[in-house]
Amino acid sequence: MPVRAGERAKGVLVVRCLAGLAAILPCLVTGVGVAAAQASSTVQFQSAYRAYNLWDDWKSWLPDSCTYSQQIYGSEPAAPGRYPVMLYMHGTLADSGANVEGQGIVESAAAHGFLAAAFTYDSWVVSTPVAVDGNAKCMFSPGSNGNALAQVCARPKADCSRGVVVAGFSAGGAIAVRARNFAPQVRAAWVMGVNGPVIEEALAAPAGTRALPNERLRINVGRSDVEVRDPTTGQVSGIDLTALNKLTGLSCSTSPCLRSDGSGYFVVEHSEVADGVADHCYWLSVSPEIPSNSCTYTPTFDPGFRPPSTTPWSLITNLDWLQTELFTVDAQPETASETLPLPPADTTAPALQLRGATSSKVLRHGGVHVLVTAAEACTVTAKGRVVVRGSAKFFKLRSATKQVAKGRTATLKLTLKRDALRAIGRALKKGKRASAKVTVTAKDAAGNFTTKRRTIRLKR
Repeated sequence: MPVRAGERAKGVLVVRCLAGLAAILPCLVTGVGVAAAQASSTVQFQSAYRAYNLWDDWKSWLPDSCTYSQQIYGSEPAAPGRYPVMLYMHGTLADSGANVEGQGIVESAAAHGFLAAAFTYDSWVVSTPVAVDGNAKCMFSPGSNGNALAQVCARPKADCSRGVVVAGFSAGGAIAVRARNFAPQVRAAWVMGVNGPVIEEALAAPAGTRALPNERLRINVGRSDVEVRDPTTGQVSGIDLTALNKLTGLSCSTSPCLRSDGSGYFVVEHSEVADGVADHCYWLSVSPEIPSNSCTYTPTFDPGFRPPSTTPWSLITNLDWLQTELFTVDAQPETASETLPLPPADTTAPALQLRGATSSKVLRHGGVHVLVTAAEACTVTAKGRVVVRGSAKFFKLRSATKQVAKGRTATLKLTLKRDALRAIGRALKKGKRASAKVTVTAKDAAGNFTTKRRTIRLKR
């Protein structure tokens, strides 16, 4: 999922730390009359939701991993009426400081006519596509225990009838671009500090599995995120827009690279920010302590970003684009004689069937096997653990993942470490009963998923 250039690895999301922890909200919206005007025209609200907990992923008996209580910080216009909804996901480490970053964004968004909310999450562990999707699921999926989206849309002033829009920075941007995979009502995403990695989860279909179309994505990055530097001298030799082009489905050699509808990407130059440092946190001002780095622990919005600025990368410009997207009809495929309606969004979970032996000679096989048949093309992942009756200790099975074609059957082999095999063998030799508890999840290209469980008795 997306982050900055030079920090990407195949299948792994590496996120840049966002400082912004010890500031107060008015500092973020610094500007003559801005903070006072927003405070008088908006009303703040706060609630909690059940967020993704990476450490509960192995607990196959839980319905999902949405077990971690986190905060929703919101703001809405004070005037009566119903307002479009914008949801914001912060960058790395902002959750350590009460999500001051998110509170600043949503306060400005509410003053601009949105009912806005910032979802806090554990940004320390957003380092893989699995963790990114885990967070997105708990925030947006109707079937999750978390479903922060439903909480916000239930507010009396929230108008989700046309859908919702999302925004995010860095790791939060990675979550934002995957939100539509779990909630089809997500209409568009504006993200900052997002520049790779180029993996299938980050790319729109058919190149990847991202449900958000290219025409519904707008990216802003600082110049430093795309600069190519000599590894020896550190001198800048040019820029690399490869990742941005792939993420947006474009093929530009310079920036700005925007479609007529405003989607695409914009690289903020060093000369465009007040402090001359357009790095990963270009939209924040540098601190006196670290004048070469905008990702500081005392953040304020750059004058070119905060209201009332209307630069191409400003908060107002991007909020305007998000509002426009709520009223934009999706492009429809044309034939020679007629325009056909878009097919309905795929919201059906893939049917999944588990087969195989109900007992297994674990020492001979080194683990257990599960046969999986799927009714549609999907990615199937199996994980589990071995429990020995009468013992509080358990042994984790190595997970297995395969792509399964429609109507085909695949064999998933979950293996055990050598020490675990020895311990289980000793327990079986003493006549103790042991079993493998396996959880299998099938996820299709639209992000719908089905989970089934199977218990396999172990034999020597």
